[in-house]
Amino acid sequence: MVMTEMTFHTETVSLKRSKFPIIDELYTDVDLQNNLSRKCKSIGDEQERKTNVKADMTNWFMHETDKDFETIANKAIKLAHDNNPLPVRVEMSTYDCWGAVYKRGDWTKSHDHWPYIWSWVYNVECCANCAPLGFNGTTYSLKPKVGRLTMFPGWIKHFVPAHKCGHDRIIVAGNISEDPHSVILKRNNRVDHK
Repeated sequence: MVMTEMTFHTETVSLKRSKFPIIDELYTDVDLQNNLSRKCKSIGDEQERKTNVKADMTNWFMHETDKDFETIANKAIKLAHDNNPLPVRVEMSTYDCWGAVYKRGDWTKSHDHWPYIWSWVYNVECCANCAPLGFNGTTYSLKPKVGRLTMFPGWIKHFVPAHKCGHDRIIVAGNISEDPHSVILKRNNRVDHK
C-alpha cells in the first residue's frame, strides 16, 4: 500500500548575517521506505567510513542503478523545481545519491556539497529522538521525521552529531545541480549578434 502525504514548508534560517532557505516536504510511501531501508542495510558500508559520513554508506550513485533511489532522487528534483526562485524553469539533475545507516555512536563531520546548487536528505527510518541534521553557524537543527525530504543550498555547512538511539537512523541523500545537457543545449543554441 502506498500512502503519500505532501506538506510543503519553507523556512529561512539566519547564518551569521546571511539567510538561506530550508525546504521541507513530507513524502510518506511505506513501500518505498521499506525497500530503501532493506537495501541500505543489505548493502552495508561500501565507503569504509572514508567519507564525511562515519556510518555505513552505500556507493555514491545509487540513483543510476536502483529504481527506489531514483524515485526519491526524482522527488528531490521536483521539490527543487517547485521552489525555483526564478521566473524561468532551470532544468536540474541528480549528480549523486547515496544511503546511510547510522547505528549508535555514528555521526557525520561538518561539510558542504559545493558546487552543487541543492543538497537534500530523505528520512527513511528514524524517531524524533534520533540525531538531528545541524547547520554550522546557527542554533537551528532539524529533528528527523520519517518521510521528511529536506533540501538546502549545497554551500551550507552541515553535520549530524553522534546518534544516541538504540535503533538505526536511515537516510537517503543527494546533490542536485543544473542539468549539464541543458547547459550544453543552451550554449549551442545561443545566437551571438555582432
